[in-house]
Order: sequence, then structure tokens, then C-alpha cells
Amino acid sequence: MNCCNCDTSYSDDSAFLADVINAPLNRRIFAWMMTVLLPGVGIATNAVVVFIGVHVRLQKTGDFKYFLTTMAIMDILWCITVLLYQPYFTPGGNVNEYNVYALAPLPSDLRVPVRYMWMATQMAMGFPLVLLSMNRYLLVCRSQQMYGTVFGGWRTPMLCAATLPLGAAINAPYLFDATRHVKKCLAAEFEQYVESYATDSWTNEMRLGLIMATLLCCYMICLSCALAIFHKLSTHSRASLSQADARRLRENRAVLRAICVQTALPLIISLPTIFDLLALKSLQHNWWLQVCAAWTLHLNPLCDAVATLYIIRPYRRIVRRWCDKLVDRSHRIFSLSRDKVEKAPCRTELQEMLQKLSVTTTMSEERRDDESG
Repeated sequence: MNCCNCDTSYSDDSAFLADVINAPLNRRIFAWMMTVLLPGVGIATNAVVVFIGVHVRLQKTGDFKYFLTTMAIMDILWCITVLLYQPYFTPGGNVNEYNVYALAPLPSDLRVPVRYMWMATQMAMGFPLVLLSMNRYLLVCRSQQMYGTVFGGWRTPMLCAATLPLGAAINAPYLFDATRHVKKCLAAEFEQYVESYATDSWTNEMRLGLIMATLLCCYMICLSCALAIFHKLSTHSRASLSQADARRLRENRAVLRAICVQTALPLIISLPTIFDLLALKSLQHNWWLQVCAAWTLHLNPLCDAVATLYIIRPYRRIVRRWCDKLVDRSHRIFSLSRDKVEKAPCRTELQEMLQKLSVTTTMSEERRDDESG
């Protein structure tokens, strides 16, 4: 999404970074929220999902934890690339006003591979969701034999492991194109490299269209599978189901709700972007569309993690158990410290005790003197 149109030249990266630091306060706050705060929170929440899926034994969850764990790993990788490489969100105009940079630019030999990983993980974020939707569709709407043929045994982990290489393969043309531009601009400075690469706006927009079209197809497949499963589940009567079947029905509905929530946010921006590209309009002028796209992409990892931890019952139970333990431990520590403070004698009590002790010793000395006299 690097459609920058910068009109300022810099001698080195330090001058460019100094100009960014001297930008208006509202732009800097916006930059830090988008490029540091949201990716950091996304990494933390998705790390909880990965920890639960890998280290915690989930009772009666089936095999959908593999897809949720893979999706969380894709979100973490994408957030890490956002933290490493900032210069891709540039609605246009002067650097002081519109460019969103939070950290120092990377060395020139790392910009292309990190940005390539950013695009590959961005493309691969939708693939685990498609696999999860197809997994639930074959399990509910098709025969067990077909489900076992596609997702049985070791096939599920292998399909999950193939999502990142698939996203990298789709973005392979970008790697070759970017490498060619870097070779041409190897001796140029950072800003000259960005300007030379941004001149080919048609290639940039078609690349963005490829990403959005792929994600749109993925999310439409997810919605189609979800609608088919909801229609199938609506025909079941809870009164005629056994306890195990009713539990499985609730589990499938919870997974479907999570799929719908995780699909809704990217679809908000995918359709307008596709329509804008089909209308052959330049995204450099539609800076509001880039703002919406950037916010959608940055909120997507956090939305995925929150939907997984809140909607799916096994994950929600574990998180609630951890929160209860944390609250109990904090209450216990607080009550223990409060009891120590209450039991500890204050300064006035010590003074009163010393005064009583001195009076008692004085009276005993006087009595002793009277007896001796």
C-alpha cells in the first residue's frame, strides 16, 4: 500500500526521521497508535491464543484449535513486520502532514524482505479461516468419509503449515519486481528509492487489487460455508438430541459466530477498495480509503484474537479461570498487606505503652522506697 508521493528530498535517513519527529502532535499520536500500540496489543492477545492452543489441553474441542493457532501465528508475524517496517501507509502530500512513521527506517538490505514478509503474512491471514470454514462445512454438511479424507489425522496440521508458503508464493512477483527496483537504486538514498518505486502507480494499485481480491475470495468462501452450516444446524431440534450432540451443536455454532466476526471486519474495506480499483481511480487521491484500509488491517489481528478468546467456549473458560486466579491472588496479597498494617502498632500506641511502662516503674520504685523506709 505504498502509494507515497513525497515532495521532500533528504540527504540521509536521520534527516528524514528528524522531519517525521517534528511532525504535528496529532499526526505523531496517530502514527504511534497505528504502528506501535495496535500491533503490540495484537501480538499480546494472539500470543495468549497460541499458548492456549499449544500448551493447554483443551477438552472436547476437535481439531479446529489447529486453525485458530495458525491464524494467531499469522497475525503475530504480520504485527512483527509492522513494528519492523513502518513506511507503507502514505496517503500523499507532504511528509510532515500525512506520512505515518513510528520507528526509524530499516537498513536498505532489509526493507525488501521485511516488506515481502508483511505482504505474505497479510495474504496468509485469510487462509486458516478458509480452512476452518471448510473443516466445519465437511464435518456438518457432508459425510464423515469426505471429512476424514481431507482433514483426517496428520492432514490438518500439514494444511495449516502450508498457509504461509502459499501466501509467500502468491506474492512472489512482488519480490522479483522489488528486487529489480532495489538493484537499480542501490546507490540511492532512502527517499529516492521510495520515489523511484512509487512512480509505477499502476503496478502498485494492481498489487493492492490482487491482495484485496484474494482476501475477498477467502472471506466470501467463509461466509458461504457459514451460511450453509447455519442452514444445516437450524434443521436440528434440540429436544431430540443427546447431551453429546447438543454440546457438539453449541460448539459448532460458537465456531461459526467467531468465523463471522473475524470475516466481517476485512469485508468492510475489501469491497470499496476493489470497486475503486475497478473504476481505475488512483488511490493516491482517495486518502480516506487508505486510512480505512490501514485501520482495518491493524485492527484485524486484535479482532481475531478477541473473537477467539471470547466467543469460543473452551478458550473463554481458560481465560476466565486465569483472570479469577489473578484476581484471587491480588486480593490475597492486598488483604495480607492490609492485615500487616492493621496489626502493626502505630506511633501513638507505642507512646502510650511507653508512658504506661514509665508510670508503672515509677510506682514500683516509690513502693520499694516506702517499704525500705
